[in-house]
Amino acid sequence: KHLPGSAFKVYIAPPAVDASKCTAYGPGLEGGEALIPTEFTIEAINAKGNRCPCGGHPFRVAIKSPKGPVDHTMTDNEDGTYRVEYTPQDQGIHNIAVQLEDKHLPGSAFKVYIAPPAVDASKCTAYGPGLEGGEALIPTEFTIEAINAKGNRCPCGGHPFRVAIKSPKGPVDHTMTDNEDGTYRVEYTPQDQGIHNIAVQLEDKHLPGSA
Repeated sequence: KHLPGSAFKVYIAPPAVDASKCTAYGPGLEGGEALIPTEFTIEAINAKGNRCPCGGHPFRVAIKSPKGPVDHTMTDNEDGTYRVEYTPQDQGIHNIAVQLEDKHLPGSAFKVYIAPPAVDASKCTAYGPGLEGGEALIPTEFTIEAINAKGNRCPCGGHPFRVAIKSPKGPVDHTMTDNEDGTYRVEYTPQDQGIHNIAVQLEDKHLPGSA
């Protein structure tokens, strides 16, 4: 027989989390490279220094690059940890605020340096009419595209591409314009008929198809 009031309904609150004890760590808070996905982990810790073994904590993350907010996703692993993923688009210092409700975690806002996109010579391309043929004394051109190891075009300029054009009679003058969007326009006017060898390099490495 139940006693009066039985069965009693008792609400047990989830483990209290202490923002000053919580931690955020991982490569996404240590540095990175533009266009390369990265991540970090948030760990919910209580006042006793123990990880809370459940999810549902009101963590908030805000990532800001030199050009503005950066999209991110946060996954609740339901074990007291949260995975935050983002892909920086720009180089420079990124400010990453990690808060529990309105309280910053230790170290927040983190200042994370994102390096410019690294370019992979084996992925870069050169294309256009100036690499397909032409006619003496008629100006022509081609484009170089800076591509990273993931196959994505780097959205900035300043890459150390080099071009050398040689006709049957010697070097041919050219101009190269940095479009500051990961592409470079090379213009030249062949003076002589015959085979022209056109070398396109990133530093000392030839691009695919380059002489």
